[in-house]
Amino acid sequence: TQQEDMYQSCPVVVNTQIYVNDLWSITAVDQKFTLDCWWRLMWVDARLKFDAEAAGMDSIFVTEALARQYLWFPDPYIVNAISSTPSKGLWYLTIRADGLVYYSQRYIFTLSCPMFFHDFPFDVQHC
Repeated sequence: TQQEDMYQSCPVVVNTQIYVNDLWSITAVDQKFTLDCWWRLMWVDARLKFDAEAAGMDSIFVTEALARQYLWFPDPYIVNAISSTPSKGLWYLTIRADGLVYYSQRYIFTLSCPMFFHDFPFDVQHC
């Protein structure tokens, strides 16, 4: 149908946020650091819209098992990631009536970062 074709031909815009809980370690010799954070993704999937008034709610919480089985997920990555480990059970996903999907999961990332210490202790690193 025309509606199905529309969903297949339009790119999905995925907004992302990272909220840092802790910066565990910075290793200047190995040029890397470890980050404990929440990675949040938001996108609209028009196929998931629902009538909030008829449902009696404006958003739906979805369990991880159901979401992984039935929902599409974007596959983002961090270019300088050496490793990424999602924390088991630390997951949150809601779908709003307008089709906005809000997904948040806690991750531990180890990231590479070329570090230069020419102005120590006043250096600024850009990773």
